[in-house]
Amino acid sequence: MEGSFYSLSPRIGVYSSHLPPKVTDNNYHFVESGLGPEDQIATNVALIYHQMVSGAKKTELFMGCPYRTGEDGFCDGPGTLELAPHNTLHAWVGSNLNPERENMGTFYSAVRDPIFYAHHSNIDRLWDVWKGLRGNKSSEIVDPDCLDSYFFFHNEKSQLVRIKVSDVLGVTKLKYTYQWVKNPWFNARPKPSVPLHIARHTLDMRDNNNQNGLPLSSNNITLDFGPKVDETKIGPESREFAGTFVYMPRGVRLVMNEGDTINVKRKTKLKLGISELLEDLEADGDENIWVTLVPRGGTGVNTTIDGFGLNTCNED
Repeated sequence: MEGSFYSLSPRIGVYSSHLPPKVTDNNYHFVESGLGPEDQIATNVALIYHQMVSGAKKTELFMGCPYRTGEDGFCDGPGTLELAPHNTLHAWVGSNLNPERENMGTFYSAVRDPIFYAHHSNIDRLWDVWKGLRGNKSSEIVDPDCLDSYFFFHNEKSQLVRIKVSDVLGVTKLKYTYQWVKNPWFNARPKPSVPLHIARHTLDMRDNNNQNGLPLSSNNITLDFGPKVDETKIGPESREFAGTFVYMPRGVRLVMNEGDTINVKRKTKLKLGISELLEDLEADGDENIWVTLVPRGGTGVNTTIDGFGLNTCNED
């Protein structure tokens, strides 16, 4: 079993392209971006602006759906920071030569790679930075059922301990702090990829050609992964980019008989904050908006949408 960031194998330089000083891809979708270092850094900065600022104006968008006690409380709706850069960098560091991208690329084995600890420390730091950006606005989930949910861990003495969500919601309570550093993404608000009058003309042509969008309330719709225009080139550096979804596998497969594997479907929720995006595209007053889902890295096969909608709400 090989890991991307540490291995005793002399062959690692042959098959691993993600070793230092390689610039990370914060929006990694299991295929190489092909960008040079400067362009990759600019894309990374734009993505973090979206995940920390424009797409995270409400607590539920940043934090994801709240965990609650009991089987009925299970949810799978990651927030912006968990989707990227958390999940994306797990995948980027993991080795594509292993069945589940071990070690960092899958849940059960990620902790084997020493970079796991640096990665999660930075995710925790970004959470603390986001809370600071909120000022006096609410930045915590207040549902008591979520706050009282608990998990079991082994402490430094190998003793089993129970920790509630409410025990770990602030660095002050945990008695540590982070050194202040300048965040280059804070003012990295992206620009539209094309002039707005050209974009609006393109949308008008779609309407005239009867390329109707999906209704805002529907069920069991199989995605048609075949963009009619070049949305495939839209990324975090473009204002039209609304968000990203990257799944981090658990690394568990059901095997009934030797050689047989059962593929288990996973149901999840994706919420995207688009208020700032619509303002910058001068579309916040429009009656209709176009939303295109673009699969990356060969994903999206046998994917269905169980339901979707557009909600209007005030910021926290």
